[in-house]
Amino acid sequence: MNLRLAQRVLGSISQYHRIQGSPELVEAAEELAAILGSIGADVDVKWAYYDEEHLGGWPLTGWSLEHGAVGAGPVRLTTYETPMVVAAHSPPGNVEAPVVFAPSIDVLDKANVDGRIVVVAAHHARRAYFKAQEAGAAAVAYYRRDAPEHAVPYVGLFLTPGEAARAKIPAVAVPRSMARAFRRSGRAAVQVEGRFYVGAKMPIVLASHGDPRIAFTAHMCHPGGMVNDNVSGVAGAVALMDMAVREGVDVAVALMPEYFGSAALMETGWRPDYVVNLDMIGEDQERTGATLTLVRPPYVYASPTEAAIWSSMASRLSTSDTFSGFDKLPSYRMARARYFWGSDHDVFISRGLPSAMVNQWPDRYYHTSMDTIDKVDLHLMALLLEALLDVARRGADPEAARRYFVGLATEYGDGYACHFLRSSLGLPLPCEPRRPPEGGGPRLRGPLTGRYMEERLGTEHWLVKLVENDRRWATIVKVYIPTLMDGTRSPETIVDMVVEEYPVDRGTLTRVVEAVADLA
Repeated sequence: MNLRLAQRVLGSISQYHRIQGSPELVEAAEELAAILGSIGADVDVKWAYYDEEHLGGWPLTGWSLEHGAVGAGPVRLTTYETPMVVAAHSPPGNVEAPVVFAPSIDVLDKANVDGRIVVVAAHHARRAYFKAQEAGAAAVAYYRRDAPEHAVPYVGLFLTPGEAARAKIPAVAVPRSMARAFRRSGRAAVQVEGRFYVGAKMPIVLASHGDPRIAFTAHMCHPGGMVNDNVSGVAGAVALMDMAVREGVDVAVALMPEYFGSAALMETGWRPDYVVNLDMIGEDQERTGATLTLVRPPYVYASPTEAAIWSSMASRLSTSDTFSGFDKLPSYRMARARYFWGSDHDVFISRGLPSAMVNQWPDRYYHTSMDTIDKVDLHLMALLLEALLDVARRGADPEAARRYFVGLATEYGDGYACHFLRSSLGLPLPCEPRRPPEGGGPRLRGPLTGRYMEERLGTEHWLVKLVENDRRWATIVKVYIPTLMDGTRSPETIVDMVVEEYPVDRGTLTRVVEAVADLA
């Protein structure tokens, strides 16, 4: 890996405040396109627009931040320290007022918040914002209970143009230490300078070398100053392309804003054979507490490429000798995990494009101002990129695929998963396959967003509450069920297929599948 190139991307792109719908996102994309062109890749920049819907998503307002500040007495934070002080897509405003603490958004319509600055946990930020505004609040200050004490959390409202027209009060984000200062002083000051605008451009940077069958993607949005999420993925994709050009390996790279950009990309007809999504790949594991993880797609999209990725990662990242010296040991924490939602692989999978994600999780500095460049391990990133380039260079290894799928077949046992694993590999496996029965069924094109469910079902609906309060069900409801709900499978078959993947209560799952089918 070209260390200087990776460091250049990490240092330069992280300086842009790359909020979705912002001018700095466009500037960052243009710089990335220039860097990719300079290393010899074929570059194509496509443009979409945020005020249009893509694959059933929602339009997003354009937003430009100029300055922001928040404080209580002598304790003060400004956008000079971190732009995360201002909640993304906050309206402008200048307020000094008493504060009131809201333990949850449920009390906002009961407490006296008129003319006050509401301090509330960042869970359900957009919903809390409008509840506070309707109750007469002068501003909203968010904090996050699980963030480090002095870290400013990344909070976004992600407003539609219509919501932006209704939004009137400023919104900021503060560390827990400042929230306590608010409580001591009883007052706070909030200042936001910025504007909404229409016609925000959405950049998608495509780069390729040769005639690639595998593509590596990374989302290039998120606040300025934040590095692992996901400038590390962007830097990895750029460095990987540089390696591919130098060694003559056929590779494609796509850099775009998360979810919005991948949805717009799929509308262009972009369709490689396989996608590897790079999200938060650069973690210093000792400092962040992360484990390098290969997130598998649903078993209906099992592929020898998936096996090749895992085999290559295990080989490249095992650099320590055993005592005898005959074998190698992993030098980093690494694992493979069943599919979970949370990045652009969701969009690709929901549209029938096999996609794995390489990710590091958990991260104790996730979505905060403390996700900084000192938390990056360039040596680990270099080993990972060598592993991924091996996959692009050599393709699938039949023996590695056989070993990998034998292990998966043993984990899954007899059933539908065995059928799909056998179909992918084309070889016998130690399990008895069960072919899904043919016939009609509900059809739903995912991913199923929380916003869509709120609009269709209401915020108090049991399914909305289930998805909000349990990440496991969020994975199953938002992407996994819609992926299976392709019009060829009955709800009963979908229930049987899901329980082979996830250990959840069958009764609850049956009810969930019926509710999702109603949305279809």
